[in-house]
Amino acid sequence: MPKIPFIQDLYEKSKEHNSFSGIIIFDLIAFIAYLINPISFFFLGDLHVLFGAIVGVFLALKARKVGDNPIHIGLIVGFFGAFLSAISIIIFHFFVFVLPNAGFDLYLTLSLFFEIFIVATIIGIMVGGMMGFYISHKERENKNKLRDLNRNSFKY
Repeated sequence: MPKIPFIQDLYEKSKEHNSFSGIIIFDLIAFIAYLINPISFFFLGDLHVLFGAIVGVFLALKARKVGDNPIHIGLIVGFFGAFLSAISIIIFHFFVFVLPNAGFDLYLTLSLFFEIFIVATIIGIMVGGMMGFYISHKERENKNKLRDLNRNSFKY
Protein backbone atom coordinates (compact mmCIF):
# COMPACT_ATOMS: atom_id res chain seq x y z
CA MET A 1 0.00 0.00 0.00
CA PRO A 2 1.55 3.34 -0.99
CA LYS A 3 2.18 5.91 1.71
CA ILE A 4 0.88 9.42 1.30
CA PRO A 5 3.66 11.78 2.42
CA PHE A 6 1.32 14.66 3.22
CA ILE A 7 -0.76 12.58 5.63
CA GLN A 8 2.34 11.06 7.21
CA ASP A 9 3.91 14.51 7.71
CA LEU A 10 0.65 15.83 9.15
CA TYR A 11 0.50 12.94 11.59
CA GLU A 12 4.10 13.49 12.71
CA LYS A 13 3.51 17.24 13.19
CA SER A 14 0.36 16.56 15.20
CA LYS A 15 2.32 14.33 17.56
CA GLU A 16 4.92 17.09 18.03
CA HIS A 17 2.41 19.89 18.64
CA ASN A 18 -0.34 18.06 20.49
CA SER A 19 -2.00 21.11 22.06
CA PHE A 20 -2.30 22.94 18.76
CA SER A 21 -3.65 19.81 17.08
CA GLY A 22 -6.19 19.33 19.85
CA ILE A 23 -7.38 22.93 19.50
CA ILE A 24 -7.79 22.62 15.72
CA ILE A 25 -9.58 19.27 16.02
CA PHE A 26 -11.82 20.72 18.74
CA ASP A 27 -12.79 23.61 16.46
CA LEU A 28 -13.26 21.51 13.34
CA ILE A 29 -15.45 18.91 15.02
CA ALA A 30 -17.61 21.50 16.79
CA PHE A 31 -18.00 23.55 13.61
CA ILE A 32 -18.72 20.58 11.33
CA ALA A 33 -21.24 19.21 13.84
CA TYR A 34 -22.92 22.63 13.88
CA LEU A 35 -22.94 22.72 10.07
CA ILE A 36 -24.60 19.32 9.91
CA ASN A 37 -27.23 20.04 12.55
CA PRO A 38 -27.50 23.62 13.88
CA ILE A 39 -30.22 22.67 16.39
CA SER A 40 -29.23 23.00 20.05
CA PHE A 41 -30.91 21.91 23.25
CA PHE A 42 -30.10 24.56 25.86
CA PHE A 43 -27.82 27.17 24.29
CA LEU A 44 -26.58 27.85 20.78
CA GLY A 45 -24.00 25.21 19.84
CA ASP A 46 -23.84 23.53 23.25
CA LEU A 47 -23.71 19.87 22.25
CA HIS A 48 -21.52 20.59 19.25
CA VAL A 49 -18.91 22.26 21.45
CA LEU A 50 -19.18 19.44 24.00
CA PHE A 51 -18.53 16.80 21.34
CA GLY A 52 -15.63 18.79 19.88
CA ALA A 53 -14.17 19.34 23.35
CA ILE A 54 -14.25 15.66 24.25
CA VAL A 55 -12.55 14.57 21.03
CA GLY A 56 -10.03 17.45 20.86
CA VAL A 57 -8.94 17.22 24.49
CA PHE A 58 -8.75 13.44 24.32
CA LEU A 59 -6.49 13.51 21.28
CA ALA A 60 -4.31 16.26 22.76
CA LEU A 61 -3.90 14.31 25.99
CA LYS A 62 -3.25 11.08 24.16
CA ALA A 63 -0.33 12.53 22.17
CA ARG A 64 1.25 14.63 24.92
CA LYS A 65 4.91 14.50 25.84
CA VAL A 66 6.18 12.66 28.91
CA GLY A 67 6.74 15.66 31.18
CA ASP A 68 3.57 17.57 30.27
CA ASN A 69 0.94 18.18 32.93
CA PRO A 70 -2.38 16.70 31.69
CA ILE A 71 -4.52 19.19 33.64
CA HIS A 72 -2.64 22.13 32.14
CA ILE A 73 -2.92 20.77 28.59
CA GLY A 74 -6.62 19.97 29.08
CA LEU A 75 -7.38 23.49 30.27
CA ILE A 76 -5.36 25.13 27.47
CA VAL A 77 -6.97 23.02 24.74
CA GLY A 78 -10.41 23.50 26.29
CA PHE A 79 -10.16 27.29 26.48
CA PHE A 80 -8.57 28.04 23.12
CA GLY A 81 -10.60 25.39 21.31
CA ALA A 82 -13.77 26.91 22.76
CA PHE A 83 -12.68 30.37 21.67
CA LEU A 84 -12.06 29.26 18.07
CA SER A 85 -15.28 27.24 18.03
CA ALA A 86 -17.26 30.25 19.21
CA ILE A 87 -15.77 32.41 16.47
CA SER A 88 -16.39 29.87 13.70
CA ILE A 89 -19.94 29.10 14.84
CA ILE A 90 -20.89 32.77 15.13
CA ILE A 91 -19.50 33.58 11.68
CA PHE A 92 -21.53 30.75 10.17
CA HIS A 93 -24.62 31.68 12.19
CA PHE A 94 -24.28 35.32 11.22
CA PHE A 95 -23.98 34.73 7.47
CA VAL A 96 -26.61 31.99 7.27
CA PHE A 97 -29.26 33.05 9.78
CA VAL A 98 -28.83 36.65 10.95
CA LEU A 99 -27.77 38.53 7.82
CA PRO A 100 -30.48 37.19 5.48
CA ASN A 101 -33.28 37.65 8.04
CA ALA A 102 -32.41 40.70 10.14
CA GLY A 103 -29.70 42.41 8.12
CA PHE A 104 -26.61 43.68 9.85
CA ASP A 105 -27.55 44.08 13.48
CA LEU A 106 -24.52 44.72 15.68
CA TYR A 107 -26.40 44.22 18.94
CA LEU A 108 -27.78 40.83 17.85
CA THR A 109 -24.40 39.70 16.54
CA LEU A 110 -22.55 40.68 19.72
CA SER A 111 -25.16 39.11 21.97
CA LEU A 112 -24.96 35.86 20.01
CA PHE A 113 -21.18 35.93 20.13
CA PHE A 114 -21.09 36.44 23.90
CA GLU A 115 -23.73 33.76 24.45
CA ILE A 116 -21.80 31.24 22.37
CA PHE A 117 -18.44 32.35 23.79
CA ILE A 118 -19.53 32.05 27.42
CA VAL A 119 -21.19 28.67 26.93
CA ALA A 120 -18.30 27.30 24.84
CA THR A 121 -15.70 28.55 27.32
CA ILE A 122 -17.49 26.99 30.27
CA ILE A 123 -17.89 23.68 28.43
CA GLY A 124 -14.32 23.69 27.10
CA ILE A 125 -12.68 24.49 30.43
CA MET A 126 -14.83 21.99 32.32
CA VAL A 127 -14.21 19.15 29.86
CA GLY A 128 -10.50 19.96 29.59
CA GLY A 129 -10.06 20.18 33.34
CA MET A 130 -12.03 17.02 34.10
CA MET A 131 -10.30 14.94 31.43
CA GLY A 132 -6.89 16.27 32.49
CA PHE A 133 -7.63 15.51 36.13
CA TYR A 134 -8.81 12.01 35.23
CA ILE A 135 -5.64 11.27 33.24
CA SER A 136 -3.48 12.77 35.99
CA HIS A 137 -5.24 10.69 38.64
CA LYS A 138 -4.88 7.50 36.58
CA GLU A 139 -1.17 8.13 36.03
CA ARG A 140 -0.61 8.77 39.72
CA GLU A 141 -2.55 5.62 40.58
CA ASN A 142 -0.51 3.54 38.10
CA LYS A 143 2.74 4.99 39.45
CA ASN A 144 1.72 4.05 43.01
CA LYS A 145 0.77 0.52 41.93
CA LEU A 146 4.09 0.11 40.14
CA ARG A 147 5.98 1.40 43.19
CA ASP A 148 4.10 -1.01 45.48
CA LEU A 149 4.73 -3.86 43.07
CA ASN A 150 8.46 -3.10 43.03
CA ARG A 151 8.57 -2.92 46.84
CA ASN A 152 6.76 -6.22 47.27
CA SER A 153 8.61 -8.14 44.54
CA PHE A 154 12.05 -7.74 46.12
CA LYS A 155 11.08 -9.01 49.57
CA TYR A 156 12.29 -12.52 50.47
